[in-house]
Amino acid sequence: MWSLLNLKSFQIFSTGQRLWRRTIKTKSLVYHRFGVPDEVVEMVEGELPDPGDKQLLIKIALAPINPYDLYNILGKFHTGPKKFPYTGGSEFVGEVVKKGATYTPYVRGDIVIPLTLGSGAWTTYKLVNESDVYKVPNKVGLQEAASTAIIACTAYRLLRDFVRLSEGDSVILSGANSAVGQMILQLCKLWKLNSIGIVRDRDNVVNLKEDLKNLGATEILTDKEIDCTDLFETCPLLKPKLALDCIGGTIGSMIAQRLIKDGFMVSYGEISNEPVYAESNQFVMQENVFMGFSIIKWLDENMKLDKHILMLEDLMTQILRKNLIAPRMEMVPFDFYKVLPDPLKFVNMANRKFVFDMREETLDETLQLVDSD
Repeated sequence: MWSLLNLKSFQIFSTGQRLWRRTIKTKSLVYHRFGVPDEVVEMVEGELPDPGDKQLLIKIALAPINPYDLYNILGKFHTGPKKFPYTGGSEFVGEVVKKGATYTPYVRGDIVIPLTLGSGAWTTYKLVNESDVYKVPNKVGLQEAASTAIIACTAYRLLRDFVRLSEGDSVILSGANSAVGQMILQLCKLWKLNSIGIVRDRDNVVNLKEDLKNLGATEILTDKEIDCTDLFETCPLLKPKLALDCIGGTIGSMIAQRLIKDGFMVSYGEISNEPVYAESNQFVMQENVFMGFSIIKWLDENMKLDKHILMLEDLMTQILRKNLIAPRMEMVPFDFYKVLPDPLKFVNMANRKFVFDMREETLDETLQLVDSD
């Protein structure tokens, strides 16, 4: 009798655990149409999914807010949503809290970042195929990991894919205070390249310049200074072989004019929504090359290839060696979606990077989920 009652009590307890687990809800930031971010994005709750074979349930810890994500909401990219509803965000770092029934090399507690850029980074829990994530090495911080999948990879590819750079060569870049810009400055220092960063003039520009030089910049100029500086005449070796532009408009046009003969100009964004103007002399006499680059397209084509994994391993190694640090981040709660800025205002917010911090959203629930599995 005691055994039967004990068994029945255990069954009731187990049933209660399963029912309680069903009450755990995911919170996701989704949009059902294109539009201004703070007008179309809404928070939606859903059921907690169970992983199938070769799947993992990830509790998202940090999810950056990238300009790419905001432009996607506006409907500016052909790589954006093909159908709605669509969960915002493209980059995250999270923890494995549950796995499917079949064998997997992943275990609970593993920290992962995405190898795909589909819908779903701005959510508290995410179901993924195990082949779609990369395991972050131990001792790599969450902030560094959160900014690797897109930010660090963009910087890496911009410096490696278009022109062969040697020690002592120079790179000029707009948006030096952006997250990608900060990573470019650090990689230039690591690879012994000169870097001249351009930032918009602002009240705290002196402090901003100092911060960016501490990251590794050779020189930082404002958009007002670049047009009248004699830096490249007094220091000819600083004349850039590669120009990287994410702004467009006047700033993009001015850095293009600073290229050496046979130089490369790469545009990877047009945040100003203004065109870049180049003189015909740059094509005819200077033989400069102007190209466009989309990290999203590159990642879509190369995400699972060995060269991408090797790049991630190289970046993680440099992070562990303290040669690369995460961009300055400002952690924001989920409610920040109600005041999501437009992309231009977003990039002009000094050298801060906004990141959804979901570590406290479902902490107790995650512990219960793991204990009751």
